[in-house]
Amino acid sequence: IDNGVLTETGAKPNVVVVGLLAGMNWQSGLFVYGLEADFGVAGIRGSGEIAPSPPPVPRKNGYVVGMSGDVRCRLGYVILPGTLIFVAGGLAIAGFEFQHGASGQNFGTIFPGWTFGGGIDQMFMANLIGRIEYLYADYGNKTYQIAPGDYYNAAFRAQTLRGALIWKF
Repeated sequence: IDNGVLTETGAKPNVVVVGLLAGMNWQSGLFVYGLEADFGVAGIRGSGEIAPSPPPVPRKNGYVVGMSGDVRCRLGYVILPGTLIFVAGGLAIAGFEFQHGASGQNFGTIFPGWTFGGGIDQMFMANLIGRIEYLYADYGNKTYQIAPGDYYNAAFRAQTLRGALIWKF
């Protein structure tokens, strides 16, 4: 949003993020309660063209996410021996850089927000678990002052589908 006018609907990159996950679970009957934290790094890059972009040079804004992390509570239910379905939600953070195309200015910041999702864990061996999980995260928005009286608002949301191999200690 540039000075109150929607100028682009978003930059939608598809990327691979590599990270670490740690947590603890407690089981009571068929219910599993847990607390997890994860941290990932990636060079997620996207761009969006400011509309309309007059010739001869299109002015593209750039967006870079270098890291992300979550701290989530988890509630699950054992549907079969070794198979757990769960929902999870909590705090999310992301390192975000905004590059304003028209002025060439770069702005970096940490975006705090929230995340919610769910998935399924499958035990392969006593200590090896596979996971498929979907997470939606809303990191809110930030307003950047490009020049006196010129403000640009960038909002950041992410949908993540991930797989994980988990070693249980």
